[in-house]
Amino acid sequence: MNLPSKLQKNIIDYRGFLVVNAPPGSGKTFTLTKKIEKVQNESNKKIIALTFSNKAAVELQERITDKTNVIATTIHSFCQDIVLNRGYQLGLPGNLRIISEERDKLFIIKEVINASPYLLEKLNDFSLDELTKISKFISTQKNKFIPPEYFKESDSKHSKIYYEVYDGYVNSMLNQNLFDFDDLLYYAYQILNLEETQSLYRRLYGHLYIDEAQDLNLAQYEIIKSVAKLVDDVMLIGDPDQSLYGFMGSSKEIMLTQFRKDFNASVISLNENYRSAKKIVDMINKLSNGSADKSLAQFPIEGEVTFNQYENEEEEADEILKKICQLQNDGIPLEEIAILGLLEKFLSKRKKQRYY
Repeated sequence: MNLPSKLQKNIIDYRGFLVVNAPPGSGKTFTLTKKIEKVQNESNKKIIALTFSNKAAVELQERITDKTNVIATTIHSFCQDIVLNRGYQLGLPGNLRIISEERDKLFIIKEVINASPYLLEKLNDFSLDELTKISKFISTQKNKFIPPEYFKESDSKHSKIYYEVYDGYVNSMLNQNLFDFDDLLYYAYQILNLEETQSLYRRLYGHLYIDEAQDLNLAQYEIIKSVAKLVDDVMLIGDPDQSLYGFMGSSKEIMLTQFRKDFNASVISLNENYRSAKKIVDMINKLSNGSADKSLAQFPIEGEVTFNQYENEEEEADEILKKICQLQNDGIPLEEIAILGLLEKFLSKRKKQRYY
């Protein structure tokens, strides 16, 4: 696909607040890259292009030939850069180090409890499960941008315990020049809402594009919203039917509803599929739970799609193995056969059992 389609060109040319529904195979990354290239030729302001995963960020960086005035990275890396370079505005140490292992967080929480007679009395049985619950509690509050002081003023019977642990953890981390992944968003949000930072961003940045927007959670959206208020050109692009991180608090409604409501955003749907055969696209449309935007196949290849249900994983594995043997007998080489599974652990288990 060398030239943009009419729909893709509409997105590339659009300036303002926009939501793009982009199913698999619709040329999402191609469209985003072409939009960045055109904006580079039109504007002297910087472009921020953020995505969810490291893999997607690397792919985007590789496709952008001229990286002048473009920041293409993950949301967490973007926030890390803000905290490390502008954390002094909050009085944060200049040589912060990030901890990524859960066991490091649990160790610091345990240190906080051991250093407080009050907490030792109230939490005399702090098992690994208890420490993990406390860690999740702190993480949840940071992702809601709720500071320790909130619990100091609360009337809850557990508020003093929550305050002591949460506040002790924050202070212990800062005293050791440490911060965790939750701090990236927690501190970046505070910095982005300082007048000095907002003035800088208004002057330097003019365009904000979010890839894989269906995977945004509320904390990440607050970061996006803080920047979006400072620029005139914002696009959220993704596939609402591929929201994979609900267990981490992500919601496709942020892209479909919240952003549109907050910024009166327009919507364009990329409904042409350039990757999959028509029969596959037709099946996806039937299984898409009533999604209003249906894909139109543009890939000229035929094939056959079957849908089977099984009583359990073992029966499923047996049938797949039989199908592979049948294909081999029909002269199809193994290198032309692929098995895709939802969970890696399922496929690994079958490999160990010598199914595949």
